[in-house]
Amino acid sequence: MTACSLFENKEKKAIEICKMTKVQFSSEDNNAFANLLLNSIGGYALGLNRNATWQDFANMLAEREPNKKFEWEANKTEEEGIYLVSFRDEEGWGHRWEVALETQTVKFIALNEYLCRKYGLSRFDADENFKIVNITTNTMKIENVYSYYSNSYVKNIVYIFKASVINKTNKTLTDAKISGELKAVYKDKTIIGDDDWRNSGFKSKVSKNKPWLPNTEREFYIKTKGIEEIYLNYTPEYVFLEINLIAEDPIGFSYNKNIAEFDLKDKWEKIK
Repeated sequence: MTACSLFENKEKKAIEICKMTKVQFSSEDNNAFANLLLNSIGGYALGLNRNATWQDFANMLAEREPNKKFEWEANKTEEEGIYLVSFRDEEGWGHRWEVALETQTVKFIALNEYLCRKYGLSRFDADENFKIVNITTNTMKIENVYSYYSNSYVKNIVYIFKASVINKTNKTLTDAKISGELKAVYKDKTIIGDDDWRNSGFKSKVSKNKPWLPNTEREFYIKTKGIEEIYLNYTPEYVFLEINLIAEDPIGFSYNKNIAEFDLKDKWEKIK
């Protein structure tokens, strides 16, 4: 009983450390955090002041969605003194932090791709509201790309993916966009090759005139912008292709999650 009590006290301590820590980021995180707030709890959340804590952030989440029940939770990880703290709703959606008890260090996981993968956290929709089928192209390759900065051709790593996706939401959708990112995740940095919006997306645009009906397919094509070849000289912890889908109908349904995540580390190693 004493051991259980000690364990619970450490969990409570991890939560309290997280709650009282100020919301602080490096300058390069600011835009990413602003976008995260806009996507998760609306633009008004950008009003967090300089002294705001993660408790203030959590309060803002709860105020935004009063019909949901949120709770704090802490779980011990495999590393000594390291806890995974979460503030989430009944469905498990929310935000998480890595908390070190001894140093009282708090890391916001959502802006750290390495930590997201380390703890198996992502925006992937396991419920398969949209299902990818009929994959005809699924290729990582090195491509010569013209660089306006160097006025010459450079070698970049690109990914090309072509398939169809089925709408399994039972909703008639009037707006939908699909995109993809190739991510090479190192411990201290993530290199992202996002898709070329000029050449990527649905073959047929989803609109009120051409709605996406339930249980029907839409073809799409994704080609990511290049990641410089130099990164092949370094071994990333993870390499993923993430395919994200944003959709809505005219009466309130909205969706914004990853519908697929492909582990590509083996392919990365092969093209070295």
